[in-house]
Amino acid sequence: RCGTAIAGSGGKKCGVCGTDNRQDAVFCKGCGRPLNANENVEIRGNHWARREGDFAARLDINDLPGLLSKNLEVETGTQALIYANGTPQEILPPGIYTMDSIGKTISNWLQGIPKSASVLLVDAAPTEMVIHITNRFTSDPLPISLSIRLVVEVENASKFLLTALRGRGRYSMEDLRLYIEPEVAAVTDTYLRQHTLEQLVQNPATRSELELAVEEAVRMTFRQYGLKLLF
Repeated sequence: RCGTAIAGSGGKKCGVCGTDNRQDAVFCKGCGRPLNANENVEIRGNHWARREGDFAARLDINDLPGLLSKNLEVETGTQALIYANGTPQEILPPGIYTMDSIGKTISNWLQGIPKSASVLLVDAAPTEMVIHITNRFTSDPLPISLSIRLVVEVENASKFLLTALRGRGRYSMEDLRLYIEPEVAAVTDTYLRQHTLEQLVQNPATRSELELAVEEAVRMTFRQYGLKLLF
């Protein structure tokens, strides 16, 4: 009742919302997500990889020189952005690395006082996501559904680490969708209610205006998380 931790009790921290849960908990009491799906990413041997469905994953490394004394592999399709105290050190594209093959920046850094590092694992190529907007109404009013395709990449990894992850280990594609979908839906709703179904279906200029309205709103929202909307 007093809230003091009982020695040896342990617990599970949710990798999505950060809530502390009982050790035997299956679902997070804070956000309801399955705890086994929210566990922080781990290095399997010297292989750095995200889980399926992840947009980004964070690793906190206490001995990077020790890892680089062996072959360090960044999996195909992924790049590793290495940060120390919030300062970018190096971007490692997919491949296998050793102390002799890493970039000059991180080599110079590792020759100084040993430090811990944060590593952000993201797609090496921009990420595509599709948001489905269903059962909306035009000015007629008639029901309409549409799908909006967005392509995004991490532009400011330091900002992304501080805002989106905030100490979490993983940020999934579902997290990204839940973050951006309300903004897209709100802009789309407003636009659809100002136009007829015929205007939307038969006039390419009208659809282009909708795309620009969504793009303008989403670009600003993404920027808050250090993300960049490409198209």
